[in-house]
Amino acid sequence: MYLITCTRPDLAFAVRQLSRYVQKPTQQHIRAAKRVLRYLIGTKTQGIVYTKRKILEQKPELIIDGYCDSNWGNDPDTRKSITSFVHCMAGDAIS
Repeated sequence: MYLITCTRPDLAFAVRQLSRYVQKPTQQHIRAAKRVLRYLIGTKTQGIVYTKRKILEQKPELIIDGYCDSNWGNDPDTRKSITSFVHCMAGDAIS
């Protein structure tokens, strides 16, 4: 999960949801996993591009912010907690 969160954050939610059913996947989960794989293949040449912005020219210091959230056992089936995070540098997500 750490690797996908840091390299393909667009897939993190789908992979986290599918990982809940690894031990007993249904046909619906298999179809969803195949859809994620098709999306991955279709977007393999795309990436996140950071360009120089005027705000960085005006303010040379880089500000790093971090945000996290948790739902504290909100899953009705397992009562497991879900935690997520994002780190931003100069206003853009970096992890």
